[in-house]
Amino acid sequence: MEELSPSSTCELGQKEYWDQFYSVELKNFEDHGDIGEIWFRKKNLERIVKWLEKNKVEKSAPILDIGCGNGMTLITLARSGFEDLTGVDYSEKAIQLAQKIAESENVKANLEVNFCLHDEIDIPTISFGGKTGRTVTALIMKKSP
Repeated sequence: MEELSPSSTCELGQKEYWDQFYSVELKNFEDHGDIGEIWFRKKNLERIVKWLEKNKVEKSAPILDIGCGNGMTLITLARSGFEDLTGVDYSEKAIQLAQKIAESENVKANLEVNFCLHDEIDIPTISFGGKTGRTVTALIMKKSP
């Protein structure tokens, strides 16, 4: 079976790509107020908020956005009343952009750079369709009563 590694097969798996990408995005925001790409599109961010509300996730529940980029997911959640928001990204420029956008929107979120090395994180390997690769899984945890 062929081993797929996001960091070796695609520039999107390279930290350098994101550092350069967010350097441009940060400059565009500073020069023109352009927040940049909303990766999940506004409609999908609204669907996330509706899902959280439908499933009675408390507004005070801690939410962690791993790979937060420009922070728009957290900003959307904050606008909807969610309070305990943390975003991490391994691109310092992404965090700088997210902080500037959050400040311009008067949104409070805890945004930090996470410099964990890829090899230090146990990422599950999966096989599908004759290929083997790795994925990031998002989990929403709810406290038990």
